[in-house]
Amino acid sequence: MYKRVKETYPKYQPHIWNNSNNIKRSHNCYAYFLNDINKQLMNVYDNTEEDKIKYLNPQPGHYCGMTKRVILSETTCDNIIERVLCDNDNIKVINSNNDNFDCGPNYYKGALAVNKGKMYHFYREDENGMWSHKDGGRDVTNLDYSGNKIDDPKYSDRGQYDEFCSYFCVPRNEYSKTNMARNDYNKQQLKYK
Repeated sequence: MYKRVKETYPKYQPHIWNNSNNIKRSHNCYAYFLNDINKQLMNVYDNTEEDKIKYLNPQPGHYCGMTKRVILSETTCDNIIERVLCDNDNIKVINSNNDNFDCGPNYYKGALAVNKGKMYHFYREDENGMWSHKDGGRDVTNLDYSGNKIDDPKYSDRGQYDEFCSYFCVPRNEYSKTNMARNDYNKQQLKYK
């Protein structure tokens, strides 16, 4: 289908994300898409009351200050893509009609789908050529919502995320840093970065 440079893609290692409840519950699909485990976020998670944990997951646009809080009605492909690029100007957006693209060295493929006005969801392609994802505080998996391995999220069962937005080329962490954060709206500052 398309050419990949195997060494630039993240390894599919669900145990790293799933075996620690701290990582599993504090990191979401955005963190997984970026392949970022944030130690500062893990520490904040350890010191947060159970009923406030859901307000810790990183959100697109919070790092760069484009948005200060999550407003679900603003969940559209264009808004989320704009926020991702604000946080990470080193990420490349690929037209959703182009299934046959090469990210080149030092980049791997990602994808975005939304349930418009409700929620977004990110995916990434791994070294093995399959795609994987992490839905909120749930386990990392390479299965879609019908239990099938994900060859391409555009054509898989994405559950509630019915609108496929775009593919991305995401830089490897060793090549270029990616950014994510969560804003504390009441304190008007980032909880971590």
